[in-house]
Amino acid sequence: MTQKWQQVKLGDACTVVKGITYKTEDYASESDGQIFLTLKCIAKGGGFNFNGIKYYRGKTEDDQLVQPGDLIIANTDLTRAGDVIGAPLVVPKIRSGERYVISMDISKLITDGSVLDKDYLYHFLTSSNARNYMQSISNGSTVLHLKVKLVDLLKIPMPELSVQKKVAEMLNAIETQIHKSDQIITKTELLKKGLLNELIGQYLKSDKNTKWKISKLAEVCTLITDGKHGDCQNEQDSGYYFISSKDIHNGIIDYSDSRQITRLDFEEADKRTQLELGDLVMTNSGTIGRMAIAHDSEKTRKTTFQKSVAIIKPKKSIVSAEYLYYYFLCILPSLQITSNGSAQKNLLLKDMRSLQIPVPDNQEQKRIVAILSEIDRKIGNENMTLEKSRNLKNGLMDDIFSMKVEVN
Repeated sequence: MTQKWQQVKLGDACTVVKGITYKTEDYASESDGQIFLTLKCIAKGGGFNFNGIKYYRGKTEDDQLVQPGDLIIANTDLTRAGDVIGAPLVVPKIRSGERYVISMDISKLITDGSVLDKDYLYHFLTSSNARNYMQSISNGSTVLHLKVKLVDLLKIPMPELSVQKKVAEMLNAIETQIHKSDQIITKTELLKKGLLNELIGQYLKSDKNTKWKISKLAEVCTLITDGKHGDCQNEQDSGYYFISSKDIHNGIIDYSDSRQITRLDFEEADKRTQLELGDLVMTNSGTIGRMAIAHDSEKTRKTTFQKSVAIIKPKKSIVSAEYLYYYFLCILPSLQITSNGSAQKNLLLKDMRSLQIPVPDNQEQKRIVAILSEIDRKIGNENMTLEKSRNLKNGLMDDIFSMKVEVN
């Protein structure tokens, strides 16, 4: 069946209408203007940003109005990677019984429903072929601008309408699962944030629990230092690792793409920067607050760090690395605000050492860690489900839209 699919130019089955050119004096208040969708309504990475809605009282053309369910794309993109340019978005319901104005930074796609299913087009526009094409017809250094006239030339594989609907139905089902996972993760993250404040944060603000001693971080650690100053010589497959901030994410040290250095460089590094089991590491330059606890015994003994990473060695009889991990998560927003630096943020070691930390007894620490780690486990499991759903959708789209598989 896929051999019968036609390759049709988008402009032969769809009309692309660019939004209205406006002036700032055309803005209105909510009470005396129409809902106005601008570039700020399209969230980075996709999705709709309700905070970007404005209101408009200027002249409009009928075809520059949209309603819930209509398909739009971004003509302008402020992201360096071109994440938004040309990406499709279905207009959500904002206010009942109204149509909304779109700005010149947005185009509306009007499909001929007798030959092209709108849901099928939406999914095709999220495929790698379509995304690559949209980025290829955009130009600009700091701001990308889509050459809207060239959008019509995008080639779409076009099976019969009934097959398009079957493809859209399959992909809609997967996207529903993706949306469900996103919602679960968001709600669980909010629960975790509340628990962090309830279990740890409140004791930084009051003397509610007199059994908790408030200490400086330096008092509950044997060492707080940063990584190796200067560079090291690379040596493939040496088994000695030189970890940077990019290798720390999602609570782990990711060795899969990390630098390996010579044994001599590793041995010449300050012994304090060499990792030990149970140490906590945290990025303190650039991106503040990526953390991991050293658990891999084999690689741990052969790991040192760049200067952008701080190594924290807790006094294990007083405080556990796991409890410190959640303590830092609790105060992370304030750390990011108070870090020094202009172009690049830096959390100074002296400021880290003087941080105030509430220290419960070991049993209470274990209880807190058990509660929060269970929340993290649920988030991790849902993230894996989300990743599987996204990979399934992307794989199906690649196979279907490249006509490698047959859809009956």
